[in-house]
Amino acid sequence: MGIFILIWRNQKHKGIKLKETLLEPFKDTKAGVLKQLLVGIFLSALFFLILYVSLGLNYLGLLPSLQNKIYWVPIYISVVFFMYLIFGMFFQKILQEKIGKGFKNALKSSLLTFIILMIYFIFIVSLVCIVDQGFFFIMFFWFAVPMFLFSSVVNALTYEKTGNIIVGAIINTLYLTFLICTLSPFMTGLAFLSRF
Repeated sequence: MGIFILIWRNQKHKGIKLKETLLEPFKDTKAGVLKQLLVGIFLSALFFLILYVSLGLNYLGLLPSLQNKIYWVPIYISVVFFMYLIFGMFFQKILQEKIGKGFKNALKSSLLTFIILMIYFIFIVSLVCIVDQGFFFIMFFWFAVPMFLFSSVVNALTYEKTGNIIVGAIINTLYLTFLICTLSPFMTGLAFLSRF
C-alpha cells in the first residue's frame, strides 16, 4: 500500500492521473498486450510443470483444494495481479531503470527488490507476532525467502527482456495465488481477529 501511495503521489506531482498510471502497462497495441498475456501464461505453466517434475506437489502443495478453496482463486488472482503491477511500476519502471540495462544490472535490481520486500515482510510478521503474542507466523519465513527471491528475479529478467511488467506480474500472480490458496487455513479474517 505504501508503494502504491508513493507512485500515486509521484505521478500526481507530474500531473498524471492515477487511472493513466495504472493502465500504462496496457497501452501497447491489443496484439502486444495479448502477446504479453500469452507469454506470461505459457511461462507460468512451464514453471509449474518444472516444479511438478522436479519437486512434486508435496513440497509446497501448489494446487488448491477443489472442494473449498478454489472459489477464492479468482479473488486472489485479481488482488495479487494488482499488487504485482504496483510492484512492477516501482521496482522495474523506476528502480531498475535507474540502475540501468543489462543482465548484471537486472540481477542488482532483483537483489535490491528482494531486500526491500524482505524488510517489509519481516516488519509486518514481527508486528503480527508481537500483537498476537505468539510466533506462529514466523513459520512463513521458510517459504517467503524463496518466494520473494523468485519473484524479484522473474520481474527483473522479464522486464529486461520484454520492457513490460505484465509477463512478470502474471507469472508471480499465478505462483503466489496458488501458494496462498493452498497453504492458507480455511477461515475468514473475522475468525482470525476473534482470537484477540
